[in-house]
Parts: sequence; structure tokens; C-alpha cells
Amino acid sequence: MSQLKTDPFPTLHTERLVLREITMHDVEAVFAIRSDERVMQYIGKPRAKEIKDSVELIARLKRGEKTVHPSLGELQQRMIPR
Repeated sequence: MSQLKTDPFPTLHTERLVLREITMHDVEAVFAIRSDERVMQYIGKPRAKEIKDSVELIARLKRGEKTVHPSLGELQQRMIPR
């Protein structure tokens, strides 16, 4: 199986979307998402209560921790009733 080269992290462009590596510049946006109760009901993690929670999340992601959030498949299963 081939692997996506992630060093440096690739930036992918589509007509409506840019996927790029998360940075500390994203901390306010991450906090807005992670502190929203409507969003977090699908993530299965506690809501962020302070901006430092989002700073710590980004730091863990940058270190390459893989257990920070559920996989897309898990999210789809939670969001789409069967």
C-alpha cells in the first residue's frame, strides 16, 4: 500500500477547499469548533472550555498523536442514523 508523503505536509487545493497542515494560527477556529456542544456530540470528547485546550490539541496533532480524535468512519457512523 502506498503512503501519502507528509514531510513536508502537503497542501491540497480543490475548487472550493484548501486542505493544509494545522498550525497555531488556527487556534481560534479550533476553539470555536471544539467548544461547540452541537459539534462535540459527534466527536465523543469533552468540549474545550478554554483556548489553552485548543492550543494543547494542536500541539498533540503536531507531535503526531493519532488518538486525538475519532476516525472519519467513526464520525460517519455517529452522524448517520442506521
